[in-house]
Amino acid sequence: MSVRSRDNKKLSPALIRAINRYLLVETELQPADLCLLFGGLRSAEARVQETIKLWNRNYIDQIIVSGGRKGRSEDTEAEQMAAMLREFGVPAAQIIIENRSQNTGENVAFSMEKLNRLGLLEGIRSVIAVGRFSASRRYLMTLERYWPDVIKMLAPVNYHSVDVADWVNDRLLCGEVVAEWCKLRPYLNAGFLKELNPETCKLLGD
Repeated sequence: MSVRSRDNKKLSPALIRAINRYLLVETELQPADLCLLFGGLRSAEARVQETIKLWNRNYIDQIIVSGGRKGRSEDTEAEQMAAMLREFGVPAAQIIIENRSQNTGENVAFSMEKLNRLGLLEGIRSVIAVGRFSASRRYLMTLERYWPDVIKMLAPVNYHSVDVADWVNDRLLCGEVVAEWCKLRPYLNAGFLKELNPETCKLLGD
């Protein structure tokens, strides 16, 4: 069976277990110096809602929203999500917008550049990333590649009507998860990602 198959009936129990264990990770969560809200218009509302939860629980005080212009939209992903954050009561002064990035690596690299220009980079010791749950490992490994020294945490978002534990039973969600699984090894080999350091990223279950 090709691992690139998106037919959930062709996924072996061993492969499902491997995906659950390696790809769909969670981390310990505690207050952080920064929230990095990754762009993604399909799940923008869910990402913003998760960020608001972190804000209301006092887990974060500063948010950088990262994402450039996609498709025919006049506003960038970052600008759209920042507007939503403000609507939910996050002060504009606590929101930093990075609106050039077109992929996950650029989300991190360009966010770091923006923070550095603002004189904030050196003071950041911990980051909570917010993004869709199917890309959980890739977000963390991208942070490890570009920002290895910070403590890395993740608040994963599920914008589907299917529970995370049932991903294999939904064809659309299964395709999304398997597509992410297929990205990791090529991206790692290409140097876009780096394996996680347990000293700066505490995965739940380890």
